[in-house]
Amino acid sequence: MGDTLTSTTISALNFSPILLLFNGYWMISNKQIFENKWSYIQVDGDPMKSGHHVNHFDVNWAAPLLIISFAASFILITQSLGHELM
Repeated sequence: MGDTLTSTTISALNFSPILLLFNGYWMISNKQIFENKWSYIQVDGDPMKSGHHVNHFDVNWAAPLLIISFAASFILITQSLGHELM
């Protein structure tokens, strides 16, 4: 039980807020819950389309969370690269 355990835990927890932001975007952008849109289950083997994925950047109620997620990721990456260069 030394300082190494605490340092390792804190460095591992640096990424948890960013993962929470991206998970929050994924949940808030779910159109099946918030817009009451749904698709029929396809019987030919294709998976059902959920509509809450990031392949089209629509401006909706979840867009600010996506922008903050990308900004926080950029800041964390920049800080880690800057720390290595110093």
